[in-house]
Amino acid sequence: MFKNISVKAKLYILAGFLIAALFAIGSIVTFSNSNTKDGYGNTSKVYGIMIVLQKLNADGLQCGQALRNCYIDPKDEKAIGNLKKAIQDAEKDIKDLQKPEYLAISKGLEKFNILPSFEAFKKDVDNLVAKKSRGEELTVEDIKNNTAQAWRPLKEGIGKYLKANKEKAETASADFTASLDNSQLTMMAILVFISVILIVYLLYVVKNITSSLGQVQSGLVSFFAFLNRE
Repeated sequence: MFKNISVKAKLYILAGFLIAALFAIGSIVTFSNSNTKDGYGNTSKVYGIMIVLQKLNADGLQCGQALRNCYIDPKDEKAIGNLKKAIQDAEKDIKDLQKPEYLAISKGLEKFNILPSFEAFKKDVDNLVAKKSRGEELTVEDIKNNTAQAWRPLKEGIGKYLKANKEKAETASADFTASLDNSQLTMMAILVFISVILIVYLLYVVKNITSSLGQVQSGLVSFFAFLNRE
């Protein structure tokens, strides 16, 4: 096939092949990086949800502690301040969980009834804050009702959401690692394939160049032999 092609043309073919190979490698690297980036993005979002859920749980517990402090010492202004801040922080956590990038990968807020449970919890806490603001003291029943009827359903929902998200995080992390491994294996296979093709083609070109030089040398020897006989 290549016997009638000049050495110059063969070198051009080699250069073209190198350019095509570099373009192919670049395209594959870009595609692999895109997949890796997507995998990393999803993994980081899943872990981001876990962090917010843990913070929501901590802020809910802080509300309960502040309520107990208000009951223990009705004159403790710091306790009521801590309660107001804790419920505000919890509300911010809920808003963070409703970010579009989180809602796009998780339906946990709906599945585990987080939003209605939080609204009931917040309403109860707000009522207790209002009661305290009117100068009334909190009772044991107020604390018990808040814990059993308002906080416990929310806490259970958060726990279930955390468990489900942890499993999802482990899966996402495994998929991300597998994606990296596959990208590396693909790149290695492509580089080996291209290297083999290049080596074979280079050997072929060198063989042809050597053959051509041999023919020229033979022709020159014959020519000078002819001159000497003359």
